[in-house]
Amino acid sequence: MYKGTQYTRIAIVSLKPGTADESVRRAETGLLPLYRAQPGFVAYSVAKTSDKSLISSSIWQHREQAEKASQVGETWVKEHARDLVESMQNHVGELGFFSSSADLISYSTTGPTPPLDAMQRPLTEQASKN
Repeated sequence: MYKGTQYTRIAIVSLKPGTADESVRRAETGLLPLYRAQPGFVAYSVAKTSDKSLISSSIWQHREQAEKASQVGETWVKEHARDLVESMQNHVGELGFFSSSADLISYSTTGPTPPLDAMQRPLTEQASKN
């Protein structure tokens, strides 16, 4: 478990009407693997707030990594979702706190999620292996 201050990257995304589901699908299949490959990656989620808006959130171990994730996300959108996105506002800040249940695992409304590494498995599963 990482000990120390962590940082969050939040993107508020305005979409062309009716494109939220496709935007979520593309983010999960395209952007998620890019974020997972970046140093300091902790978590990533996308919330569909309407048929034309999303909130994308990720957690990183260091501010520089969160800022880099903003750049990676902007580049990815320009290359892979330009036809869906009207505007995007990125925000990076120190994470005040984060709490989750031991049952937190990858969740997807678009289909099966990729396998999790040991650091992303629920704490109860990790404890039972020790």
